[in-house]
Amino acid sequence: MKALVYEGPHNMPICDYPMCYPEAGQVKIKVKYCGICGSDLHGYTGASGRKIPPMVMGHEFSGVVTELGEGVTKFKVGDRVSVLPVEYCCECEFCKRGAVNICANRRNLGVLDVDGAFTEYICMNEKFVYALPDSVSDKEGALLEPLSVAHHAVGLAQPIENNNVLIAGTGTIGLLIVMLVKAAGAAKIVVTDLSEDRLSLARKLGADITVNPAVQDLDATLKEAGIRNNIHVAIECVGATPTCQTTVDYVKIQGRVVWVGNAAKMVTVNMQNIVTQELKIFGSYAFTEEDFSDSLKLLAERKLPASEIITRIVTLEHATETFEELTKGGSKDIKVLVDVNG
Repeated sequence: MKALVYEGPHNMPICDYPMCYPEAGQVKIKVKYCGICGSDLHGYTGASGRKIPPMVMGHEFSGVVTELGEGVTKFKVGDRVSVLPVEYCCECEFCKRGAVNICANRRNLGVLDVDGAFTEYICMNEKFVYALPDSVSDKEGALLEPLSVAHHAVGLAQPIENNNVLIAGTGTIGLLIVMLVKAAGAAKIVVTDLSEDRLSLARKLGADITVNPAVQDLDATLKEAGIRNNIHVAIECVGATPTCQTTVDYVKIQGRVVWVGNAAKMVTVNMQNIVTQELKIFGSYAFTEEDFSDSLKLLAERKLPASEIITRIVTLEHATETFEELTKGGSKDIKVLVDVNG
């Protein structure tokens, strides 16, 4: 079968790869769409150090069941599916209380030496496979993983209803968070980003106030809107000092701050703001089974315009050049999907 094989930094050709066959309890999936994640781009350049060549990246995907391993009961051939791309142990203290996202023994698809979904077929234990209802498209199925990341962050920020929310950064996760807090009944949604195109999309998705800090004064904008000292929740979706500091600066006394961005290893923030205002700071990592199930339900009930963030679809044959293009910067794309078997 064909696969996009990472062989080293900026070296990811399409190769013939050994066909997979389902073991007991597994289903074989013909991959339809697989999203390009920021972590994939960092892996492609070698910046993350979390890809051990030769390996196959890709963890945001949908597909169709083509074969059943012995003992499979949840699925039949032809079922459309998405996959929770983390295999966890179910035995550690975190798994036992539902925090499978921080399982010490987890294996993430498309990370280190674990092959992912930029390949024609993949086999997965049925435990981690979710059927897509008719109301959820294959493209939306490939957005289920990043939507679950956003859902987990919003869950930590609760309550949202009738609260003012500041979101710093409008990449894939930031825009999905805009949709989620809008659906959850936020009072005012304030979004900051350096991209006018992304701010425009954020307004379309429900943001009430958008600010480009390079050309606008966030402080003055919030004062004009009458909410300068009344931001209940601030969610950071970049992972950099300026945006982390923004969340600490503008959330109200005893407000809630959630950091979901994960770009820089170290950031610097005003610790006195956190201490003297008794801010509640939460780190948000990945998602749980509950996040995945709830996100699928939101898509099925047509409560989120998730497909609005899909800006381009490319074939597997054009995936490598697309990776190269996206790592050079300057692209206006938000979420690019690879049509693996197109």
